[in-house]
Amino acid sequence: MKNFAALFAAAITVTHAVRAADGWSFSEGKGFRDLQFNGATVLRHMNEWDPARRDETYKPFTHVFDFAGKAPITKGAGGSYPHHRGLFIGWRKTTLAGKSYDFWHCQNVIRRHMKYLPEQEKADAASATMASVTEWPAPAGEVVVRETQTITATKPSEGKLVMDIRFKLEAPGGPVTLDGDVQHAGFHFRAAEEVSTRAKETAYILPEGAVKKGGDVFEQCKWVVCQFSIGGSRYAVAHFSAPENPTPLQYSTRAYGRFGAFSKTAIPADEPLTLRYRVIITDTAKIPPGNAADWQKQWDEFAAAK
Repeated sequence: MKNFAALFAAAITVTHAVRAADGWSFSEGKGFRDLQFNGATVLRHMNEWDPARRDETYKPFTHVFDFAGKAPITKGAGGSYPHHRGLFIGWRKTTLAGKSYDFWHCQNVIRRHMKYLPEQEKADAASATMASVTEWPAPAGEVVVRETQTITATKPSEGKLVMDIRFKLEAPGGPVTLDGDVQHAGFHFRAAEEVSTRAKETAYILPEGAVKKGGDVFEQCKWVVCQFSIGGSRYAVAHFSAPENPTPLQYSTRAYGRFGAFSKTAIPADEPLTLRYRVIITDTAKIPPGNAADWQKQWDEFAAAK
């Protein structure tokens, strides 16, 4: 009887181990937290702050991994334009009570991960949600902006990752204005450093009617799709901005794989600012990159799903 009980307990343990790797799950590491699918890393939230390693850790960001879960397809610290890191948000001119702070380059300031919100998180066979709180303090310590970020991830088919990303920005110290320019403010994606060495292979798909305003800036544009190559694989990454986000909206599209949406806006003292985006990653060997009409249809579906 004892042997049978031991075997039964062992069988349960093995079953639980298998189920833990089936679908979405979290994994903790030193200085980061992973969101995994079937045991392979999909997203890595970089959460460390270490004054001794300021340049590497002055702001949290999220890496996106390749479909094998081997390495990021997004850029981390160092390299060209080191303030560009993975999926990231910020404004070069963040103003509270007449004082402006650069929470994009993080000159003379930092942004610090505070906690995760388990009551808002989940991980099951269908999807996962990671929720985190980051504070943007002034040099004297007062919190200028409190950022709550939630990322809900799904893998609807092989070679496709969909991330619905929401930011709740609060101004605990009084009303804040968010300003800068399209290249140095807003919510952006930066591809891995390798893309900067293969810039001639980078291509963008834009919506019909997008108006070029000089250089890499577009208006009347709610989304962009960037195609780039890393490690022998070709990716198409869509960046969608929700119709309810502040306007006027501008997109910036650089050949080295940095692209994103900017608008000047404000955070009232008594009401949070909520921003909504979708980022879609596809492996073009499995899912063709399509055309503007294909992506417009996907944006329309996103826009309708509040």
